[in-house]
Amino acid sequence: MKRILTVVGAIVFASLAAVLPWRAQPADALDVWCWDDPVLSINGRLVAINIGVREADKQKIQAAHITVTVPAGADARVVYIENEFVTPTVTIVHAPVVSNGPRPDSPSSAPQATGGQGPLEITVATLLRTSADLDYMIEIDRNKKDKYPGNYHRAQSNRFHTVTFTLP
Repeated sequence: MKRILTVVGAIVFASLAAVLPWRAQPADALDVWCWDDPVLSINGRLVAINIGVREADKQKIQAAHITVTVPAGADARVVYIENEFVTPTVTIVHAPVVSNGPRPDSPSSAPQATGGQGPLEITVATLLRTSADLDYMIEIDRNKKDKYPGNYHRAQSNRFHTVTFTLP
């Protein structure tokens, strides 16, 4: 009886694996990734938002949109846009001032400082429009010298993807 259940389970698993559509391609060591990035200055600190697409998928790109939300009063501007593979539109939005103190769900209870003082909570929303669904990577590079954990994020094209981080 145990053997029959094992065989039936293996057949069901194999059938599901063959029938279910897989949305994301698995990463392959031989994949070549193409990266383009806008670089922003936020209160004098450089932040690169790198969009990575497999070389085989780059012809499917139709448009890339990046919205960066910074605290009210922060000095934020685009200083450079690399446009070898995709030229994203970048919009900077200043969050409204919260008069009731820090949000309870905020990762930091520190005040949202402006003028270069204290940590800043930054939100990056990306939308990569493509002719066919594909997965892509987003890297938030807050400091060219060090890599912070959680820098890389996998996203699906034709869907919004949001990353929130604290800029020290």
